[in-house]
Amino acid sequence: MTREAPNATAWAAAVAGIGVALAAGCSNRHDLLAASDSSGAGGAAATTTSTATTTGSAGGGGYGGAGGQPGGGGTTSSSATGGAGGAGGSAVDAGPPGPTTLTIVDGVADYPSVRLCLIGHPGGENGDAPPWPAGGLPFAHAEAVDVTDVIPAGVDVRPTVIAGDLAKTLGKTCSAILAAPPEGVVTAALPVVPRSAFTSGKSLVMVPMGCLGGPAHVDASMKLACGDAYGPDAPTASLALVAVYHAADPGHVSLQVVHADLALPMVDVRVTPGTDGAAPWQVASSLSLGSVGPVPPFDDLDQVAYGALDKAFLSTHAPGDSTPTSATPIAPLLAQAGLDATDFVDGAGFALVAIGGYPGVQPAPWWHGLTYAVIRTAP
Repeated sequence: MTREAPNATAWAAAVAGIGVALAAGCSNRHDLLAASDSSGAGGAAATTTSTATTTGSAGGGGYGGAGGQPGGGGTTSSSATGGAGGAGGSAVDAGPPGPTTLTIVDGVADYPSVRLCLIGHPGGENGDAPPWPAGGLPFAHAEAVDVTDVIPAGVDVRPTVIAGDLAKTLGKTCSAILAAPPEGVVTAALPVVPRSAFTSGKSLVMVPMGCLGGPAHVDASMKLACGDAYGPDAPTASLALVAVYHAADPGHVSLQVVHADLALPMVDVRVTPGTDGAAPWQVASSLSLGSVGPVPPFDDLDQVAYGALDKAFLSTHAPGDSTPTSATPIAPLLAQAGLDATDFVDGAGFALVAIGGYPGVQPAPWWHGLTYAVIRTAP
């Protein structure tokens, strides 16, 4: 039996405040989902039918099953730094609301691609539709969707992620797949998203994350891939949902980071330009699971200051620590998103979605290491 995450009605108040500024002094905005209580029970459950059916609770929950706790007093630096930098400014909104946009990122760390069912909760609206997208969404890829095409209108929505042998899901409806998953197909019901999110006038990023598990998904480093709560019969599949900026400084490149990596602790993210002897710049500070930062975006560097992008890289750090725990080149991230240096220009804005495993750990054959999905947010 699949255990469901908390009902959306308990989260309505939190989502009603989408885009509302955080208190001054905190530079990160946390997940739009909020737990129904303080116990952290907001996880989801996964079922696999590859050889035998297994079930288990997922996620440690604090924010819609995200398993993270809010970071206190995150700061950003507006100069090259070896430390945490100066005090963060007031978190302001991204400007006047516009049409709600939705970008979905595959952050499920232990399968090569996923499909999603976006079904009304509890009425089952949209259950007769096939999962999205038809060919599957590969890990670390992002795809913008038309909210009116994939989200049932006027209802709370229960996303369910599907992975494994996706060929066996072709030609089937969501209801049929979820009622009797084909052999080799894994499903995980994620936290409910209140209907108000999809009429918020914000640029939403939705990230199924964590691990779905299965009998073969076990090795000595599996908790570094999937989070401390993970086991092959205890999946950690969950969901991050944040609103990112849809505007950018015309004279600089604007960056935000979304933390959607269940195996990644609270983290600072820095960028080192591709010029000889360049010092790292703090992009986001004390970023916790299910949050986006900084708010407003980091926009201290213009295109010229980034130097050669094939030499520039992102690094993760324990909060306030100058020692990097990982280094990720920027150019391949852009290439995976279908972008290059001609897109990384003044006036452009990007969200960098951190997904995968623990920083600095080499992945096993069945799980992905730490990386970033790049989403163009402006213009």
